[in-house]
Amino acid sequence: MEWNRYYSEENIRSLKEQSPYYAYILEQLAEYVSKGKAPDEPLFVALGGIHPKVTRPEHFITLCEDSLDHLIFPIILDQNEQALQGLSQDGYVAMQANLEDLPEITPPLSLLICDYTTDFMTDSQLSHMNQTLPGHLDPNGLLMLTVDTPTIPGLSRLRNKISFNVNVHPRSEKKLTTLLSNFKLVYVAQTENDNLLTVFASIDSPLEAHKGAPFSLSPEENGGFGKWLSQQKEKSAP
Repeated sequence: MEWNRYYSEENIRSLKEQSPYYAYILEQLAEYVSKGKAPDEPLFVALGGIHPKVTRPEHFITLCEDSLDHLIFPIILDQNEQALQGLSQDGYVAMQANLEDLPEITPPLSLLICDYTTDFMTDSQLSHMNQTLPGHLDPNGLLMLTVDTPTIPGLSRLRNKISFNVNVHPRSEKKLTTLLSNFKLVYVAQTENDNLLTVFASIDSPLEAHKGAPFSLSPEENGGFGKWLSQQKEKSAP
């Protein structure tokens, strides 16, 4: 993979752009994630993969602090040392690690967000993560993945290979749930870019499994996300 070429590209979706989607869902699940935690007991939260040109650790930290409304201990993970170079590590920990083979993290993670990261993982790697990751998550921990969907088979993969010479693996909801069979899919939403934002919990989580079509995360919605987004804009207005 030509990561040097990929990391030099600035026209990549950033976590900051995606933050409203994550925030809307996390606010609904915040009570579940922090259940049983004392106010001074931090939630260990991790960002799995970072593009150094377009995403800053501060974007992730702000998202978690505002959405979870709880003390957090942020961790930035990436398999490539280059992605972590130059990070100040002020207020967070940066760690080089593969998502399918995480080092021991004590206490376990309450949240792991992978913003398109798993698109760069093979089926074999994702299957291995399915075996190892449950042991690194808190019983109420959540795995949040945003993924490219193969709406036109091969097109997204071809576009990225031509642009960066980096193999990508768009996956459908069905494919994801098959590869992550040790987790329970509890939320599926379609973003404005027609990609999927999915939330997985532990297999024995009391959260109900998602059924039916994905929720819409369109700003044009009169209720749901659209209404929430309008409320956020009103709050931030001078």
